[in-house]
Amino acid sequence: MFATAPLVERDGPVWQEWLAFFSYFLHPSPSRNPYSRTIDTTLTLVFIMCIDGNSGPLSIRYVTAQLEALWRNANDCAPHAAHYDYKSNEYESTRYIRALREFHFLTRRATTGLREDDLFFSAKFAMPELKFLCNHTVFLRLNIESGHLNLSYKDSAKLSARADHSKNIALKGVEVVFALPILRSNISGRDEKIGNLGARHLIQMMIFALDQEKFVRFTLGDNKLSDDAKEAFQFYLKHYLLFLQTSGNHSVLRTESTDELRQLIRKDIRIFDKVDPALIAQFYQMHWQNACGKRNGPAWGKLDLCLATICSDWINGCSLENTHFFINFHSPTVEPLCNQEVIIKFHIKELGFFEKAGIDETVNPKVDLSDQQWQFAFIVKCVKAEGLGVVTLDLDTARFSRFDSFFGKGEPIEQTKHYIDLMIKFFSHDYIDILARFSLHIILGLPLSPDNSGRDYAAEWTETEENEGDHFARKHTHAMMWSERIQNTAIYPGCHEVVALSEETINRVLRSRLETVREWQIGKLFSINILDLKVRLLTSGKAIIYIQANGMISVRKREKSLKWWTRLFWLRPQPTDQLDSVDFEAVTLAYEVDISKVPHDFLIVEVDTVVKDYYETWTHHFWNWLCSHTRHTHTEATTVEKQAVHLMHFALNFKSARYVEELSNVTDLGTDDTSLEKLNTIRQYIPEYLAALTHYGHNILHTVPICKLPRTDEPLDLFAFTDVDYRVLTKKEITIDTCLNFETLETEIPLVVIYGVTGGAKMPTFSGKWAAGWQAVGRESVGTLGLSREIFLQRYILDQLKTVNAMTTIVPKNVDVVDDVWHVDLTTWYLHPTRNQSKVGCQWKPVKVDSLDFMEYEWKYRDEWNHEHEGHHEDTANGEYYLHCNTKNTLIVPTMFDPKGVELDLRGETIVKVGGKHNGQKWSRSTIGTWGAKIKLDTSNGLKIVVDRIPIQVKPAAETCTDEWTFDPSTIHLQNLSLKSDALDALVIGQLRFLLESSWEYCVMGIQSIKLRAPVITRAGDLICELDLDKDMVRPPMLEVAEWVKYRTRWYSEWVENGRLKAWGYGQVRGEYTVDKDGKVDTTPIADRGVPKPNGAANKAVDPAPAPAKAAAPAPAPAKAADPTPAPAPAKAADPTPAPAPAKAAAPAPAPAPAKPADASKDSATAPANGAAGTNGTAAPQPAPEPAKATA
Repeated sequence: MFATAPLVERDGPVWQEWLAFFSYFLHPSPSRNPYSRTIDTTLTLVFIMCIDGNSGPLSIRYVTAQLEALWRNANDCAPHAAHYDYKSNEYESTRYIRALREFHFLTRRATTGLREDDLFFSAKFAMPELKFLCNHTVFLRLNIESGHLNLSYKDSAKLSARADHSKNIALKGVEVVFALPILRSNISGRDEKIGNLGARHLIQMMIFALDQEKFVRFTLGDNKLSDDAKEAFQFYLKHYLLFLQTSGNHSVLRTESTDELRQLIRKDIRIFDKVDPALIAQFYQMHWQNACGKRNGPAWGKLDLCLATICSDWINGCSLENTHFFINFHSPTVEPLCNQEVIIKFHIKELGFFEKAGIDETVNPKVDLSDQQWQFAFIVKCVKAEGLGVVTLDLDTARFSRFDSFFGKGEPIEQTKHYIDLMIKFFSHDYIDILARFSLHIILGLPLSPDNSGRDYAAEWTETEENEGDHFARKHTHAMMWSERIQNTAIYPGCHEVVALSEETINRVLRSRLETVREWQIGKLFSINILDLKVRLLTSGKAIIYIQANGMISVRKREKSLKWWTRLFWLRPQPTDQLDSVDFEAVTLAYEVDISKVPHDFLIVEVDTVVKDYYETWTHHFWNWLCSHTRHTHTEATTVEKQAVHLMHFALNFKSARYVEELSNVTDLGTDDTSLEKLNTIRQYIPEYLAALTHYGHNILHTVPICKLPRTDEPLDLFAFTDVDYRVLTKKEITIDTCLNFETLETEIPLVVIYGVTGGAKMPTFSGKWAAGWQAVGRESVGTLGLSREIFLQRYILDQLKTVNAMTTIVPKNVDVVDDVWHVDLTTWYLHPTRNQSKVGCQWKPVKVDSLDFMEYEWKYRDEWNHEHEGHHEDTANGEYYLHCNTKNTLIVPTMFDPKGVELDLRGETIVKVGGKHNGQKWSRSTIGTWGAKIKLDTSNGLKIVVDRIPIQVKPAAETCTDEWTFDPSTIHLQNLSLKSDALDALVIGQLRFLLESSWEYCVMGIQSIKLRAPVITRAGDLICELDLDKDMVRPPMLEVAEWVKYRTRWYSEWVENGRLKAWGYGQVRGEYTVDKDGKVDTTPIADRGVPKPNGAANKAVDPAPAPAKAAAPAPAPAKAADPTPAPAPAKAADPTPAPAPAKAAAPAPAPAPAKPADASKDSATAPANGAAGTNGTAAPQPAPEPAKATA
């Protein structure tokens, strides 16, 4: 076909058109099919044969020959070029043909008569070489035999420029390598000369994108180039590649990669130019470790373990018939091949072939190939993920790569080759499909560690539209955040009070408590340092808690005789065992926990914390109120007091914690034989740590008082809830699958919203949605408080200022003129004998304003007296006269953020006007009185209530005449407009100070007191403040470090070492199995367990294990059954569930409380029957006539 080319006509366009047909030629099909491309059904242009399922070698030979022919054509043409004149038509007509052999860099509008050393760049090239990396990338190697470059490459942009000979640098034997993307296109048409008349012919192509080159390396040979020379060299070469593309020198191919050049660009490769291949590798390592951790659980024998272990017995319809094998894997590795393909390698750790099915500990392999350490490599194409994934491996394109696989250094023997072929068939036909079945080809990303769980939400948030992608985010400034809160945030319908805890504020609280409980250490068994605790809220109402830790643990030495094809069992390390001390770097364990609403009576907190002080404070307030406002005796008041108030805690229920393997990051534990021991050991100690945190109340997020005897006439409980509940609100759905990198960083931060009513109002049906305005703005904020317009602005501002309106409203009381003397008697609404009896009072009326920066209220009152008097003709009082009193008060409520706080502007104006008509002449005189006050909720140094008063002034306004009949009302006006200086304090300010200043009395953050900060009033009239931890409290919020050390040592010695804690219920794998209090494992699927039996006993529940040897002596009470609780709690301790229980019911504590076995016997013996059921589904023992024995 090349022989027919019209080589005598070597103009650029003709040559380019020629190459467009014959060079853009070859397109690969997937390697599982024969390498063939046909034009319609009759004309085959390329090879239909294949070698080992891949026609790569044939493609290389074809394209290399094509490229060689093009270079030889250029080499033959070069000596005949018109080098004496680089601007001649003869030279210009053949420059494209010679592109592969020589290149001369000419400036714009180059002059004639140029010699070669006048050029900025000139080079003669040896035959180029192509090395194919994959279907998407090719390496182009150029070798410069001779030539030169000029350092002043920037001058080449000048018109008609010539090179400065002194800056020329000779080039000889320089080798350059570029990586080029391969693009796909096609040419289609019809031609009767080809045959098959009427058929549409299609030639599919792959094109080398010379304009998207990536420099890989260059070898200088005999040259020594400076940095400036290297920079100039790359500049000229870029122009050369563009010249090659213009000349039509493209080539196409698809082949396997067989060159070491792939290592040169691998460090810079990003899948689709954005995804780091290391993320894919870490993703598989994480799932491999999780699979290893299941080898001692009920997942044994299931394909869930396929990344760590697989057995032919577990596979239905395996392609290897009558072949029985067992494989243990090392962690898979992933290497980038190009920006669209990766190489995934499966490393064989242990491999054995067995005589028959039923592989267990009773049989041994007939062939053990564990010492071979084989690697099976597959090249897989990556595609953009749909939905939650970061990237997806298209396993349908997976093809085995012998070059990247490893089967030993030498040539294997025939029997070994047979087993290699068997494994290649197994991996190609079965194993790849198994990975897809368990969605291990969808790379979701890595779990978020506590130190990288997103941006600093305290400084900014993002906002996304409903249909926008997860990666889009628009940042807002502080001003926009406050504007969002003021204009678009409102208390949820029917609610009086809202407390919003965002994910970030919860984490701040947990972080503030961590200092004293950071270390978790027992002797030489373990020393774990808790680096961070963080929470991720889920749409389901649950939460993920991340525990990041490092330190040292002692693991049991693995028995050398252990059969690697059997199930692994893990036992808790004991001081008497042979142990190895292992240090580990930062690991992150994730647990899914419930968020619970827990009454105070069911909360067990051992130390004397702020929670107890808070409870005592509230009960003391109510006791004083009952004694002072009622006729109750001291005993009666105490009884009523306990019924009047109780505390409600919102806490992370660590008892419900379930280990979430896909969100845990334990890759730092390594991939050696001890990684499984290390993982299981850490998973034992971390849940015990959570139990200890529960014991000290460190799981409490928020606490509010609940008033059972609501009083609306006293300020003490005005903001106390009478009913309360909570919801977790998220803008987008957040699940365990979305808690991964690339999916949470741009998601709006979720909220825990605690909402309720006061004053005994009916609890509304909650219909609220996530709102950005509830997120905390301040960097130290731990929550957001919202008080509705009804209970704050209306009750505490508008209703109280009604009295101020009454005190400043002037009304006439009497008017008379006797013997030329005016008798004018004025008073105020507040002092008027009848007006002050009004049920409506001096109500504020909202005024419509155009501004968004404030709301305005006003009070208007007008009282006008008109009088006519006619007596005997000598009566000087005969005539007309009047008295007019007008009052107008205004209140400006700002609805904009001011860092100094909220300033309410209160102003008043009264006008008193007298006048009349005497002897036919009209007269009048009036005075204007003004007053005002600015009520500030100042936050410059904590929240303070400050009042700046504007003095009262009365001035004359206007008069029409002055004679003996006029009367000056200034004096009496001033006498009645005398607002006492302490009036505002008595009516408003005093109560506001009591409520808002110092610590906020209506909630605490679990074991820490809080105060209010940064108040704003929204457009809806609601007050929203931020909550800060009160660092000025008398009692520090945490227990002492010494107390923590004492507790953890005592806890471990009494509960673990003495065998009283056989299996802790914390931290089991979600949905896998449950462990009852005696260590019995229930592997029945949750869906098959049926409806729980009465008293909490689940179907198929196991009987409790016998009591340990150190059980206490039998209790004397014969009629009561013993409570089989494994963890004795202090007397009267109750289960931390929200459900009510009898006051003396002995139920499992949220954490083992250190107490003697005899104490547990005493409590168990007196427990009622309905409190005797175990918390893990174990039925309670029935009463027996003989004395009950206490259980440990």
